[in-house]
Amino acid sequence: MGVTMMELIEKLWFLRRDIVSDGFDEALRWIGQKIPLKVHAYPSGDPCWTWTVPEKWSVGEAFIETLDGHRLLDVKTHPLHVMSYSLAIHRVVKKEELFRHLHTNPQRPKAIPFEFKYYQKDWGFCIQHERLAEFTENEYRVVIDSVFEKGALKVGECVIPGEMQDSIVVVAHLCHPAMVNDDLSGVAVLVDIAQQLQAKSHRHTFRFVWVPETIGSLAYLSHNEELIPLMRFGIFLEMLGNANTLALQLSRQGDTRLDRIMRYVLKKRSGSFREGSFRKIVCNDEMVFNGPGVNIPMVSLSRYPYPEYHTSDDSLAIISKDRLEQARDVVLE
Repeated sequence: MGVTMMELIEKLWFLRRDIVSDGFDEALRWIGQKIPLKVHAYPSGDPCWTWTVPEKWSVGEAFIETLDGHRLLDVKTHPLHVMSYSLAIHRVVKKEELFRHLHTNPQRPKAIPFEFKYYQKDWGFCIQHERLAEFTENEYRVVIDSVFEKGALKVGECVIPGEMQDSIVVVAHLCHPAMVNDDLSGVAVLVDIAQQLQAKSHRHTFRFVWVPETIGSLAYLSHNEELIPLMRFGIFLEMLGNANTLALQLSRQGDTRLDRIMRYVLKKRSGSFREGSFRKIVCNDEMVFNGPGVNIPMVSLSRYPYPEYHTSDDSLAIISKDRLEQARDVVLE
């Protein structure tokens, strides 16, 4: 018996899955034990049309403490406490300066926010908003032992050949450390779909792709331009386990065969669902696949929005097996 979607999510949840990182690579290796997976590697500095593959980022120690050694924050207690792609720092700073680099979410004061600056040079920590009152000193020792180095952005691809080369591409993003619904829910649904379709015959070829958000799709498409004319349609899967209704975001074209079929299946299977035009529900990798110069009609299936988005509250507690299975069955049909 294979691993369940919930088991897969639990296994990958707390890996440090930043866009170019050891944690992302480890997650792909684990998926590769469940399905046949080709891993594409794109070195740091490689051009991806108008974008560039960033450096690999890793972090060791990261903490804030008073000058007498009382530790107020430590990345060892939660991966989100340090901003993704933070610069390194190791010095004493004034409280005023520190607060300019502390990220909180006042709307969810008990949660740690997810903050990232992939393409900006800055340092930062993330903390529960309600804990700001604990900072009563004038100076603090701050340490972030982060490293930027040459690496390779990884994209996982599982191809299930069909009778024809024309393909359907289905995508989920594997980045965002220590969060579940965004988008390990989409990752797990996509793995389960690939497992179920492997032993069957198909008219179209299926390409299942796991990427770091946006830059992964750009890297994959820009280095495989010969495949673009063969990609007839696409589906992007994300945020599928929370309690909101399923949302169909139409392709940019808006009335393709795929748009009509997805609407029909959602009506048949779920009764109530939400529908919106391109970029009106969520904006993600479908904008790359369905963007100018690529033009692969790609719909998005999600349960966005949800209040725990981009915080430590995005945990196993907010998703359910039944909702993952509902989304999977819609895509399978």
